[in-house]
Amino acid sequence: MFYKDEGGDLIASEPLIVRVSLFSKLGNHLFWMVLLPFLVLKENRTRKALWIFLPYGAWMGVAAGLSAFAGGASAAMMPLPTILGGLLLAGGRIHKWNGWIVLVATVLFAALVHGIWAYSGQVENVMYASVVSAVLFLVTLVSFLLARLGCRRRYGALPLALFLLPAVMIFCLLIAGGAAISMFLKFREAGGGHAVMMLLGMCVPALVVGGLLYLLLLSFLAVPFSTELYRQRLCGLLKLKREAPPAPEPPPMPSVQP
Repeated sequence: MFYKDEGGDLIASEPLIVRVSLFSKLGNHLFWMVLLPFLVLKENRTRKALWIFLPYGAWMGVAAGLSAFAGGASAAMMPLPTILGGLLLAGGRIHKWNGWIVLVATVLFAALVHGIWAYSGQVENVMYASVVSAVLFLVTLVSFLLARLGCRRRYGALPLALFLLPAVMIFCLLIAGGAAISMFLKFREAGGGHAVMMLLGMCVPALVVGGLLYLLLLSFLAVPFSTELYRQRLCGLLKLKREAPPAPEPPPMPSVQP
């Protein structure tokens, strides 16, 4: 395009280039599209497989509703329900794999979900939200591993839920405490007398986030706790042993009269 300057001369203007991302058009529907291919699997062609979408849809709605108030902090919660739902849906295929292979597959799938989410155009501060989301995934992964050890690698709904709570809380506090100490050492000259307040300012939000994260994990665990389809997958993913049901007693032999 050309325009005239004050002297009447024609000057070529730089072209206006508008890039429209397909991801930004799809928005949060991308997460649903990530899970839909898992429904094609033969073992998921049942109504019970759809139960996992109950906690998934609920938490995605909560994260979308809080995005107007908490911004990137609530947006950082969106990848985790997709990762949990995808793992449980794919658990029918991968629950018999080696534990290390399952761990690597989990990390790769989480990286894929985070990559799609980061380029979706729905997050303003991508760097901050990506760090928070990655920390939430790390806390979830380590907490499940610690809860697995606490249960002595045996399945039990109540022990797993009870061991998962302190694992989530303690790990969140450790991360918050480490962040507070690093900030204090970096800015100790400016805030030398506010070390305790700085520590509390990091730990209190960490407890709130840890509580929300535990509720999120517990809502997803409620599906395996109540359905055999997902219970078998959860035990396979975490490599938990299940107690064999007692053998049925043989029927009484009929008495033979001579």
